[in-house]
Formats: sequence, structure tokens, C-alpha cells
Amino acid sequence: VEVTTHWAEDVGDYEVQTSRNAVEWTTVAHGAGLSGQSVRTIFPENTAATQWIRIVCLSFGSTCAIKELHVYDVAGPTGPGTTASTAAASTTAPSSTTVPGENVALNKPVLASSSVLPNEYASRAVDGVASTQWTSGAGDQWIWVDLLGKYTLNHVVLMWGTQLPNSFNLETSFNAVDWDSAVLQQLPTAGAQQVVLGGTAQWLRVYCTGGCSIQELQVYGTPVNRRLEQEVSAPILV
Repeated sequence: VEVTTHWAEDVGDYEVQTSRNAVEWTTVAHGAGLSGQSVRTIFPENTAATQWIRIVCLSFGSTCAIKELHVYDVAGPTGPGTTASTAAASTTAPSSTTVPGENVALNKPVLASSSVLPNEYASRAVDGVASTQWTSGAGDQWIWVDLLGKYTLNHVVLMWGTQLPNSFNLETSFNAVDWDSAVLQQLPTAGAQQVVLGGTAQWLRVYCTGGCSIQELQVYGTPVNRRLEQEVSAPILV
């Protein structure tokens, strides 16, 4: 696997790091970037499987600007203007065989506003293991999952952990910046709670008032491309 970093500005030393939980990080490569340069980072063969990648800029007092960060699960692009450094992670796209009966949030990238305990970090909420959980800090908190593609949403299942929120909202987004409210001020019920959704999105966020813990955040839906293929191939009745 490879990572290609397209630098927008000169940067001194930087590191490429990987993680399986966004808490514990391992440095797999280091180098220096120049403005306009594309640096191709090839991971060593013995690099452990990873879900998260981050670029850590080490030069004190300088800015760090990246035009594009590309991650490949096969050999990346080569050619003029691309240099190699020693050392990504893999990305996954929605499967063309995904159906609403499958949890499309399973092992997808997640981010949370806080985590209380070292072993109750955000990715615990999508690891498919009901005995683990993500636990937030006090006050209003959130967790989002990136479905790695646009989905027509069907429903969400929330398996609450040891801490129930006062209420919760479900929000959707296409960019993880602008959010639309799908469900507002819903009261939680202990155990597995199913909430029907509609619309299309790539990110889904659970916003808890008063903090919360989630054993599993499950999202069910159909990839947009697959839905279009089905509509195009459907027979026209006259």
C-alpha cells in the first residue's frame, strides 16, 4: 500500500503515522516536503494492518499545507514529479453487493468529540463487538462515522452502553462539515434502539446531550451507485 502527499508549501521534517484505533500511533516513515512536490510513501512489507493514517509536521513555527493526501491499497501512481520515501493504509469503497440488511458502518473511520478511558475510544463503536464500547466525556458530545461513499439510508441501530444520553440527534453530511438534522431530540431506550432514516449521505453523526456510551453504531443503507444501476436496468412497463 502507498500514500502520496502533494505538498502546497515547503515543510521541514514530517512523519507518516498509522493506527488501528486513532489513539495509539506508530511512525512508519519520515521525510521533508517541498512546495509542488508529490512524495510517494511506500509502507514496509511488515507494516501492521491499519485503519488510520496521519501526517505529523514537526518543524516548529512553520505552517504545514497539503493539497492532496492519497491512499492506495495497491501500487500508487508513478511518473515525473513523484519521489519515493520509505514507508499507507487502505481505503475501501462501498461494495456493489451491499444490501440494506448489512451494517455499512462496520469498521469504517470514526471520529468522536471525546473519549474518557484509554480502551473505550471511538472505533470501539463500529468494531462489531458488543462487549466493547465508546464512552464520551461529560456534557454534549458526538461521534461520526464515514461510510466511505454515498448511501441511501434506511435505518440506524444504536446499542447503548453503560451511559445513556438525556436525548440524542442523528445528523447527516456529505463533507463532515455541513450537517443536516435527520432526527431531533430522540429519547434513548436501553439496549438496541432502531431509528428509521431517509435521504442520502456519506457521514452520519450521533449527537448526545449529557454524554453517552455506545457499544455499536450500525448503519443500514444502499450505495447510491448500486441504486442507480437498479433503476436503469429495471424494465419499463407500458
